[in-house]
Amino acid sequence: MDARLVVGVSGASGAPLALRLLLLAQECGLGVELIVTPGGARTLGLGPEDLAQYAEAVYDCADLAAPPSSGSHPTLGMAVVPCSMKTLAGIASGYSENLLLR
Repeated sequence: MDARLVVGVSGASGAPLALRLLLLAQECGLGVELIVTPGGARTLGLGPEDLAQYAEAVYDCADLAAPPSSGSHPTLGMAVVPCSMKTLAGIASGYSENLLLR
């Protein structure tokens, strides 16, 4: 599997930016692995199943065994768009209660 961009969507007011990023990645031919938190889905008004058309893989936020949870999983990097303050605090402090934070 080629490395892909991991895109996380959390519940913040910039949720439309997530859709724009997914569209741009698709236009550029980048593979995307998608992780959407429940708050991200509520804020965007779209669930992971709605966003699946823009990603090669969609992972359940609660699945800590999904491939992106491993440090050896090849990626181009990760973008969390939008990133809520709760998510930012979790990432910064190493608090990995879900796949997006891990």
